Amino acid sequence: MSPVPKPAEPAASRSAFRLPLLGALLIAAGATLLVQPRVVEAVRAERVDPAWLAAAPVVFALVVVLAALDAWRGARARGHFRGPNVVAVAAAIAFLGLLLPDAFSEYRTRTSPADAVARDLQLSQHRDPRVRALVMELLGYRPVPADQVAEGLARGLTDRDPLVVEAAVQAVAHRAGVPLEGPDGTARAQQIVAGW
Repeated sequence: MSPVPKPAEPAASRSAFRLPLLGALLIAAGATLLVQPRVVEAVRAERVDPAWLAAAPVVFALVVVLAALDAWRGARARGHFRGPNVVAVAAAIAFLGLLLPDAFSEYRTRTSPADAVARDLQLSQHRDPRVRALVMELLGYRPVPADQVAEGLARGLTDRDPLVVEAAVQAVAHRAGVPLEGPDGTARAQQIVAGW
């Protein structure tokens, strides 16, 4: 008995882009693996802007989106996804998932302020009040002149969260060397900070 031939795929389901997209995926992945470390090195040496850290992941993500759209278009014409298409797109998405956290972390490292007090002032605007309270405590003990931390402590003394306000009052009390307890502690702390 002779084997039954497989029915041919409908012409609409065959993609002229399948091989070029596979090639583009491989080239983008290879370029990302080879180029991204050099970009990180150049950013660390301050030869290029940190925004270049996003170039390789963005190009790769664009190719992944095009490959996913091509697989979806073929699946609509066929009525089902082909296994190789699913595996290729899933592997590309997994690779992108490994690539993005490193690029994002490196970008944040390179764009955050180098000065410790500037970082503290930036964190004093964090959305989590526990972080803001810890920053207030840190500003109370940071070994710098009081006028450098006055802006952050003033922000903490007027914060909407009582946890942050209390931490800022304690930080001012530590820096000023005076107890600031009682109902007027916040007002007295604000006067001290205004004098710095």
